[in-house]
Amino acid sequence: MTKHYKKILTYVLYISIIIYSLVFVSSCNSDSDKIKLRNGDLLFLQENSNDDFTKAINDATKSIKDYNFSHVGIAYKENNKWYVLEAIQKGVSQSPIKDFISPREVIDSLDNINLYSSTIIVGRLKSKYTTCIPSAIKRIKTLIGKPYDIYFNANNDLYYCSELIQQNYIFEGKPIFPYIDMTFKNQQNGKIDLFWIKHFADLHVPIPEGKPGSNPGELSKSFKINILGQITIKDFK
Repeated sequence: MTKHYKKILTYVLYISIIIYSLVFVSSCNSDSDKIKLRNGDLLFLQENSNDDFTKAINDATKSIKDYNFSHVGIAYKENNKWYVLEAIQKGVSQSPIKDFISPREVIDSLDNINLYSSTIIVGRLKSKYTTCIPSAIKRIKTLIGKPYDIYFNANNDLYYCSELIQQNYIFEGKPIFPYIDMTFKNQQNGKIDLFWIKHFADLHVPIPEGKPGSNPGELSKSFKINILGQITIKDFK
């Protein structure tokens, strides 16, 4: 075998290895692009709307990366169908996941009904904490029908979205997501928005500034979860 032929053979083999590696990596990436939900996954919702409530939450909280999460729910599979356990305005609910992901109706200050799309990002508990999920889901299902916590009070029997998770995801007797000191101050100017002033004035209760609580953005930043990526309605057709 001539030296020239050996060089050609070596070159062809080298190129073949590169092509195989690229194909292999590409196939791995395509498999991982589609997220397979698991029970207990957290579904963080960024609402692409400008309704007053969503805006007030976004102005007062921070989420991971450049997201603005105003809601969070829990993925749950029952009878081969996916649902979301969530605390929404009508109370703690078990909603079909397609309803959670599909564009939502939002009523503005003029009573106009608008449809807004949302971005859904999946967060998953790190393996150390996943043993808590069955008991957490069992507890949350007993809370279905409980009213929404418009007071943002950690000590009543009402629940807002992240509170539902914070109070029921328990590992070794302690909440996985510790309480934070709540703030309703706008991050830009350091003042409490008029929305929150009016909201709590109408309820005849003081603004719970600095009281223990939680919010979707804070959960998304926890080191106890991994952010997996986005899911869309196409993943459930």
